[in-house]
Amino acid sequence: MESQFKPTLAIKYGLCLASLSTVLLELMLTRIFSASAGYHFAFMIVSMTMFGMTLGALFTWIKREKELQEEQLNKVLKRNCFCFALSILVAYCVQVQVSNNIVAIGAEMWVLLTFLLYSLPFYFSGRVISICLTRFQEVGKLYAFDLVGAALSCPMVAIGLLYIDAPMLLESASVIAALAMVLFSLHGKSMPDKISIGGAAVVAIVYGITLLFQPPIKVANVSAPVEYVKWSPIGRVVATEVKGAPVTWSKVATLEGRKLPPIDQKGLYIDWGAMTIMTDGKAGQAAFDVIAKDITGIGNFLRPAGSLFVIGVGGGRDILTGLEYKQKTIDGIEVNPAIVDMLRVKYADFTGNLASRPGVSLINDEARNWLARSGKKYDVIQCSLVDTWAASSSGAFMLTENVLYTKEAFELYVKHLTPKGVLSILRWGDDKEPAQVSRMLKLAVAALQSVGVKEVDKHIILVAAPFSLSEHSIGAMLLSLSPFEQNDIDTITKFAKEQDYKQLLIPGGPAVEPFASILKSDALIDPDLPTDDKP
Repeated sequence: MESQFKPTLAIKYGLCLASLSTVLLELMLTRIFSASAGYHFAFMIVSMTMFGMTLGALFTWIKREKELQEEQLNKVLKRNCFCFALSILVAYCVQVQVSNNIVAIGAEMWVLLTFLLYSLPFYFSGRVISICLTRFQEVGKLYAFDLVGAALSCPMVAIGLLYIDAPMLLESASVIAALAMVLFSLHGKSMPDKISIGGAAVVAIVYGITLLFQPPIKVANVSAPVEYVKWSPIGRVVATEVKGAPVTWSKVATLEGRKLPPIDQKGLYIDWGAMTIMTDGKAGQAAFDVIAKDITGIGNFLRPAGSLFVIGVGGGRDILTGLEYKQKTIDGIEVNPAIVDMLRVKYADFTGNLASRPGVSLINDEARNWLARSGKKYDVIQCSLVDTWAASSSGAFMLTENVLYTKEAFELYVKHLTPKGVLSILRWGDDKEPAQVSRMLKLAVAALQSVGVKEVDKHIILVAAPFSLSEHSIGAMLLSLSPFEQNDIDTITKFAKEQDYKQLLIPGGPAVEPFASILKSDALIDPDLPTDDKP
């Protein structure tokens, strides 16, 4: 059917707000799902959005012969806008309860209920947008307003999550939809009608109630009470109390059996699964000695009293380790502004003002970007098990592609090492679970070969330690532009024996498969080598 009604500014701006509300809801669901159910479930959002909006558009087409009068069409617009606004609030509150009980109801039922709940607001949104684009003239101009609204949602998310939490921002989409309803009521009129104002008031009241009584999103696998919650465009960070012996990633063999007094620590949980530890600045030297002997400190152990670059500061453990090894300059990069705020403000006193210690710089930036701009070279570049299971506000898929572990990234790290500096990178696994460590080693070999190194086996050390909390292992690789000297090899060998580490690759010593074969390969022509275009 041809478009027959001339749109007023009220229709155009109403469509703009409806589109803004729709995309805001979709983006915020990415954040909410990442925190409540895991980043992989965030992919459902695209399906729910397309299903709901397509169903709404299909129903608009079915009803095309019955919605012929302009006044009648305007009522349909307002009614669907009201339902869109209200269903956002209802769907969110119910779905969070479903997610909080995902173990009890089962994954299949969770998927079904979640899909149906959130398809509902997108159905009403589909009705509103399809009516505006098919039943009014000046489709080109209307589509422009539609795109402007969608585009405005992106900076709204990026800026909004710096100041308010994700549930509040998601629920704000209902208020925007209610404003769109009021604008639609102005079509052909100078004042909005009483029904639209009343509907907007109902939405506002329900919005206020949900803000006061909204159910909290549980933290996966955490029983400790939540102390503090901070949202950002990168992810939600939840701080909990961890009382006990110093938490280390690897088992510290030389200290096993020693009765250490419990210390205060904070567990920082990013979205659904990633975790980092923040240590009390008054924990005492005995606790700091344990932390320094963790496998994450092996690079500092080999190159102390120099300069350190930390990729992914997290709770500040690598900075603390660097200070224990007397590093004179420590530049720590953390991409999540919520964690940076915790270290600088909320928990500054708790950490002993770790972020403002002499020689320490805490920078909120993306590691590769900052390092490339800095022009600096370091004695140690540290990357300790940097992972995220968070879906960022800009899209779920981007966080599954970690560009810290690509050919171009490793070439950048090597470029910013001093002549005897070491790149210290840790990944999960050992010779029994070699997948992640093999990938890391291939990238290291390719980076060395790209700068003309022939005998790469003299430039790489690889050890593995048992993970302190499970039966898995952690592989630690040291890479240097210069061949490791005998003194370096003796130092690491002695440390590995003391801590009961597996010696997987030692220059002039053990060379365990499958890693030994990787050293002999031409990694630069490996078709499976991760790159920025194919991470």
